[in-house]
Amino acid sequence: VQTMKGSIIVVNSEGEIVFVNEDARASLTGTYSETSVMHIETCLDWIDYDICSLVKGVFRDDNRIEDIETNILNKDGSISSYMMAAFTAIFRGNDVVVLSLFDVTTQKKAKELLENIALRDELTGLYNRHFLESIIYEEFAKSQSYHQPLSAAILDLDDFKLVNDKYGHPVGDVILKEAADTIVKTIRNSDFAIRIGGEEFIVLMPNTNEKGAMITAEKIRAAIENLEFSTVGQVTVSIGVAQRQFDEKYTILYKRLDAALYKAKEMGKNKIILSKPDEII
Repeated sequence: VQTMKGSIIVVNSEGEIVFVNEDARASLTGTYSETSVMHIETCLDWIDYDICSLVKGVFRDDNRIEDIETNILNKDGSISSYMMAAFTAIFRGNDVVVLSLFDVTTQKKAKELLENIALRDELTGLYNRHFLESIIYEEFAKSQSYHQPLSAAILDLDDFKLVNDKYGHPVGDVILKEAADTIVKTIRNSDFAIRIGGEEFIVLMPNTNEKGAMITAEKIRAAIENLEFSTVGQVTVSIGVAQRQFDEKYTILYKRLDAALYKAKEMGKNKIILSKPDEII
C-alpha cells in the first residue's frame, strides 16, 4: 500500500500542483514534474471530498484550516484515511495553498477496533448491553418524534443451564454462537441483535408494530428449533414480545418484555408471548 505519511502538496489559485514532496509523489495518479500541469482534484482519488472548494475557500478568506478528515483511494484499490491541514503561503513569489496530509489509517483502524470491542459481545459477535444503552434512548426519541412504531423481543434459550452442566461450557458456547448467527440471519438489517447476558438476547425492531414483531419472533423461534447439534440435539427458545407505547420508558418496556418471557417459560417453553399495554407492571 502506498501511503502519504507527512505528505506536502502545494497548489496555486487554479488548483494546479506546483510542488510535492517525496512522500506525496508515490500516490499521485500521474508522474509529477515541474514542467507538467497536474490538478489537485484529479491527481489523487479523493473519496467524497471537494478539494477544489477547500482550496478556493482557504485562498478567499479562511487562510488556514486544521484537522480536516478525508479518505483517498490508493493505486492498489485500498482506502487510506488522512488528517489534513490547509493554509496559505508564498512559494516562489506566488500565493499558494499548502496541503499537509498525515496518514492516520492505522490509528483509525485501531480506534474502530477498540470501539467494536467495547460494543460487541466477544463470544457471539452480537452487540452487547453497553451498545443497547448507548442507542436505546435515541431510538425511543426517533420513534416518538416521527410517530413510528418500535417493538422489541427478549429471547432466552430453554434449559441452557442444564446444557452447560451436562456437556460443559465449550459446548454451550457453540450453541450460543449458532443461535446468535441464526438470529442475525433472520432479522432485518435495520434491526439490532443484542446479547444482554448468558443465554439471553434482545432484538430491537425500529419502525415495527407488534404484528411485525411477532412474525419476526416466530421466524427466530422456528429457525432455532430447527437447528441440530451433534452433541445435544435440538435446542429451543422462549420469547417475550412488546410494542413500545407512546411516552413509555425503556425500563417499563423491559419489564413487560421480561414478564412476557417468564409467562412463555411457565407455559411450557418454546413459545412466544405478546405483552399488551394494559399488562404494564
